[in-house]
Amino acid sequence: MDFDDALNYYIVKKYKMEGIVSFDKHFDKTDTKRLEPSEILRRPET
Repeated sequence: MDFDDALNYYIVKKYKMEGIVSFDKHFDKTDTKRLEPSEILRRPET
């Protein structure tokens, strides 16, 4: 994981976010949920 990925991971954990939206498969090796942008676009609005 490079610096940018690590920084994004830290922010997700610090602010207790649901997960991260990214094409980067490095996040699949972490305990954070990763969604691709197309998955977000298919989600119904709440």
